[in-house]
Amino acid sequence: MRKKYLLICQNAPAHWHFDLSDTMSNKHPPQVFSALSRLLDSGGSIRYRDYSDESVVDITLDYMQTRMNLSRVTRHVALKPPDGLEHRRHRQRIVISPDSAWPLKKDWSPRAFLHLCKALSSQGYDPKIVVAPSNHDRWLQMTGNTFDTPVFDSIGELAAFIYESGAIVANDSGNGHLASFLGIPAVTIYRKRNPRFHWRPDWGPVAVVCPRITLPGPRGP
Repeated sequence: MRKKYLLICQNAPAHWHFDLSDTMSNKHPPQVFSALSRLLDSGGSIRYRDYSDESVVDITLDYMQTRMNLSRVTRHVALKPPDGLEHRRHRQRIVISPDSAWPLKKDWSPRAFLHLCKALSSQGYDPKIVVAPSNHDRWLQMTGNTFDTPVFDSIGELAAFIYESGAIVANDSGNGHLASFLGIPAVTIYRKRNPRFHWRPDWGPVAVVCPRITLPGPRGP
């Protein structure tokens, strides 16, 4: 595989690296090889050096510029939304996204998110609980959930909803990254103490909230 493809991964093992220059020089005409030449020895792990508090966006951009020799890199994603959508049209609408990737022990609890919804509602905001379709019924029937919990049939519908919302508050989840990607302010709640949370959303206005300390013990629902 490494002799056929340029393998790049978050934590690729050292033996994944392979210089494809000789292979490609024999396979392609000079003009094509010249266009590719700067990339052909750039495979490996994007974490090719130690990082401090950079986000994965910064880490990837650094890798693209330093190892892939790309002269023009940007964190700005030029997306054109469908006609009729207005960026942050509903400023008071706050998307609450309690889903996340595993493990659950790093997540803020459903009960805490419901308390947050009540606090936001009391201040004039309109919280909407947005979860994966597979979790929708559980949240719809959850004790204490008196808030709108819409369901979306496609990623396009979800993106349109987030694009017109004022902000998002999320666990470590794809929705936070999607919101940031669309230029929507995102707050990520990370229950574990991790000041170097590299995988935070970081394409737009973002903040990460985590505890000053963590103690072992039972965790409420």
